[in-house]
Amino acid sequence: MKILIGYDGSQSSVAMLDDLKLAGLPSDSEAVIMSIAEMWLVPPPSYGLAQTDYVESFQLDVRLAREVAEKGATQLKALFPTWKVTVESTIGSPARELLKKADEFHPDLIVVGSQGLSTIGRFLLGSVSQKVSTEAHTSVRISRGRLQEFNEPSRIIVGVDGSPESNEAIRSVASRSWPRGTEVILLTATGKIPVNEYKAMIDAALPEDVSPAKAKHDELTSIKKVLEQALEAQLRAQGLFVSTIFKEGDPRKVLLEEAEKWGADTVFIGSRGFGKIKRLLLGSVSTAISARAHCSVEIVRLKDAE
Repeated sequence: MKILIGYDGSQSSVAMLDDLKLAGLPSDSEAVIMSIAEMWLVPPPSYGLAQTDYVESFQLDVRLAREVAEKGATQLKALFPTWKVTVESTIGSPARELLKKADEFHPDLIVVGSQGLSTIGRFLLGSVSQKVSTEAHTSVRISRGRLQEFNEPSRIIVGVDGSPESNEAIRSVASRSWPRGTEVILLTATGKIPVNEYKAMIDAALPEDVSPAKAKHDELTSIKKVLEQALEAQLRAQGLFVSTIFKEGDPRKVLLEEAEKWGADTVFIGSRGFGKIKRLLLGSVSTAISARAHCSVEIVRLKDAE
């Protein structure tokens, strides 16, 4: 597994690396840990001829970013001795530089912290995590560390709506290596949709003899079938304890409430998702969950998704 990690030396980013022990990541992973000294506009080379102090400050920031990245790499190697870990540092817009590196490195997962004041005195990971999570072409984990023994069972919630993206989130969980006793909840929030709204959405797509109520029932039946297959063939086969929850309500509210009430370690959610009658269930939900959840969030994208 190839992993790109944005690291700024803050307390939040230190906790972010610790949190990766709860992510079920494979022992043969390859990680690039990257630190960026924030600068929105890099001056041209000729500018340095007249502004020596500025250039010296610029060079100092670059060196400091490298030191910060190396510090993070030391922590990461201690946590994952079998990983191949390399260090990169640069200067510029943090989110832009991470995304540019992702285009070159083609990681399976990008990891950023939820917030933090960097050691070079600038915010690097706060709003950056939101920009990276919305613009990246690969899966993104927004980590929030919490006090827990690493060998304890994990608690995972997967937002499910029957879409390819949410199915990929289930597969992502099933592909990891979790401690014995890890629990998974597959949660579907159907939303409270008036019958007339359902009718307006399906009139063009369904025969006249199919009622809105039946359309909603068929959609839930399809989702349940996906869940049953996931339980038997994917998750339980990996030794995970799995349960399902169906709730009517706003997916953002339901996922956040259930994750906090249960004390989840991670919420896995598709980057976007449409129910069988094309009603958005998980699309903008992923952004809201990643910004507000008390725990880590993985936004899962299909391979080669645009």
